[in-house]
Amino acid sequence: MGYSRRDDDQYEPFDAPAADRSGLPFDAWLAAELDALDMTPGRLSRLTGLHRSTISRLLRGERRPTVETAARITLAIGSARPPAGVERRQDLVARVRHELDADPTLRPRDVQRVMTHYVLQRAASRASFRA
Repeated sequence: MGYSRRDDDQYEPFDAPAADRSGLPFDAWLAAELDALDMTPGRLSRLTGLHRSTISRLLRGERRPTVETAARITLAIGSARPPAGVERRQDLVARVRHELDADPTLRPRDVQRVMTHYVLQRAASRASFRA
């Protein structure tokens, strides 16, 4: 969110257009998104349920995210544009997201809510299947 100056030298909030970082490698994209949001890796860890060391390795480029991890991060920070390559992978989660994005009756916020539920439910189901 940005601020615009009013005639009486006061400032009022407005929604500034988000920078398009979708072409960056994942580590650079994540660092730029966190910086833009003034969010710490620890907070991102709490929002996504990912371990803090996982976030750190992703930021350093030592680890590539799975589609599920990238989706959890993208949803947690509220980004409408995931990094390059994440959505192009031939993976079930990416195909579901693609189909939801193509639905003209769904707003981006609706897609985000559905994907959040889907990714969390998928993770819970995989965990119970392994047990």
